[in-house]
Amino acid sequence: MKSTFIFFSCLLLLCAGCSDRFLGLEPDIEGLENTFLKIYGGSYDQTGVAVMTLDDGFLLLGNTFSESSGQESQIYLVETDFEGITRKIQVISTNEEAYEGRATSMIQTEDGGFLICGTSTRIVNPTAAWDSTDIWLVKLDGGLQVEWNEIIAPVPENEFGAAVQQGPDGSLYVLGTTAAIDENKSQQDPFQPDSTDLLLVKLDANNPGQILWRKTYGYSGVDKAKDLMVLDNGDLIILGSTDYPESNTPNLEVLLIMVNEYGNAFNTQTVGSLDSGVDYIPASLSLSADRSFFGITGAYREFGTDQTLFLTVDRNFQVLLSPQALPFTFGPPDNPFLAEISRGIDIKAVPNDDNAFIISGTVLTSDLLDIMLIEVSEQGGIVAEKSIGNEADETGGSFDFTDDGVVVIGTSIFLENTVMVLTRTNTSLEAL
Repeated sequence: MKSTFIFFSCLLLLCAGCSDRFLGLEPDIEGLENTFLKIYGGSYDQTGVAVMTLDDGFLLLGNTFSESSGQESQIYLVETDFEGITRKIQVISTNEEAYEGRATSMIQTEDGGFLICGTSTRIVNPTAAWDSTDIWLVKLDGGLQVEWNEIIAPVPENEFGAAVQQGPDGSLYVLGTTAAIDENKSQQDPFQPDSTDLLLVKLDANNPGQILWRKTYGYSGVDKAKDLMVLDNGDLIILGSTDYPESNTPNLEVLLIMVNEYGNAFNTQTVGSLDSGVDYIPASLSLSADRSFFGITGAYREFGTDQTLFLTVDRNFQVLLSPQALPFTFGPPDNPFLAEISRGIDIKAVPNDDNAFIISGTVLTSDLLDIMLIEVSEQGGIVAEKSIGNEADETGGSFDFTDDGVVVIGTSIFLENTVMVLTRTNTSLEAL
């Protein structure tokens, strides 16, 4: 049963406890020392998307949902010190044509600034049941001041921003999903189209409104963009999902595409299951510490139930470790319980380690959703696992490393709203 909370003010930054989770006590993270779980938000909904470790603190990226601004959703940025204490809060809107914008990812650029990727939505026909969605980019300087705010809309199609990266030449690569608008469908939902493709756009870094090229990839069904990586030689790795009707597996599959700096694909592979009830739904990929192979996480869905997905492929996309459903256990060490549901959201290689990875995500424990952390070996063995959260539902987002552990962003229920949460584990990676 959820606790009853007291609303203090429109902006909250409070430590989490156990049953008294907002009374300044330590969060319930068994085996971890010097940890905190803090919340950021107010009377409207906020959701956590990404977190980045800076030289003197953390930068949190989220979305805020409020109609008082005239836009339904906006970017919500919070800069904190290493204790999670707020230094600066900034809300960023799209241009006047859009009535909402949502962030999906963030990177740090070569000039020390930041680049946020997301999706904007515009009302293009007030009498129709559909809107127009476009890729949205916001560039910030090192002081979080907006340098430019661009909606990338080169074609009359619905396009959704997924990830952004900067190439060795400074150019910007934006990954998204594209879907044609069917005006004959009076009830078409642009976020649930019948057929989609992966989209990759290259922009001039000095003139972000100038598209150098635009490429699409995929099959005849629903293909969705998930993650993007730029290699040292300038090639790009695209991670997506596909239902790939042409394949022998009638399920959702992992889609991997390698392209050169001109967007020309020269290696495409899918990884699927021959079992009719099993889907592989990827979310994120990472190079191993020795840079010899990729680790991928997401959801291993079997007959509608999710477990954390983990698989590895070499740099030619040949499968090294077949897709695994990582078991997550919790409770007493001598009598642990197996979590019914878990899902990976982000994966990163452990620095200076024997090719292990950290995965963040969400796990269902004791009828509540918690933020999840898993350390997994190259062979797929669980090195360590922790759930973070107490008497409310928390869902995990992306994470970043700190000098002595990791910091994870997420979303939590607060009264009837959601708030952005941040948890840091001040501990060695071996003690995760």
